[in-house]
Amino acid sequence: MNNQSHHKAFTLIEIVLYMFLFGLIIGSLSGIGILVATNDQSTYVRNQMVAEAGMTFNEIMRDMRAGKTIDLDQSDLGQNYSSIEFTNNNGDLINYQVDQVTSVLQKSINGGAAVDTHSINLNIEQFLIEPINPSNTIPIFTVTVTFSNDFAQQYNLRSTTNFIP
Repeated sequence: MNNQSHHKAFTLIEIVLYMFLFGLIIGSLSGIGILVATNDQSTYVRNQMVAEAGMTFNEIMRDMRAGKTIDLDQSDLGQNYSSIEFTNNNGDLINYQVDQVTSVLQKSINGGAAVDTHSINLNIEQFLIEPINPSNTIPIFTVTVTFSNDFAQQYNLRSTTNFIP
């Protein structure tokens, strides 16, 4: 009789192969997790930019629709960084312009201190106000605002509005 025990054990090659496969699976799952987290953060930042840009743009359009008269002498229309100054129905003098140093859109009322129109880090790539028919009794303007953020994402908003005296 043979007293040798017959234990089946892993060979060194099998252990190395299993460790390689285990490492490959863990590495792949980690890469996918990092990719999903990065994409999720980018989507969050873009959604935040779109929401802030939309609110800023709506405020501009609401103010312009409430405009009574536009001061063409004080406005710089048709430029990449336009500025516009107008009087609203309450008699307030409203001014929108881009700070050339910080690329932030600012608003001032009645010549007061200019305040930023948005709170998160949005850069204004373009603030273009183009008159469609400025000599008409009811002038119509196209307003285009292009926002960007630190992640090189851009968002473009464009609308047409008029001043109703």
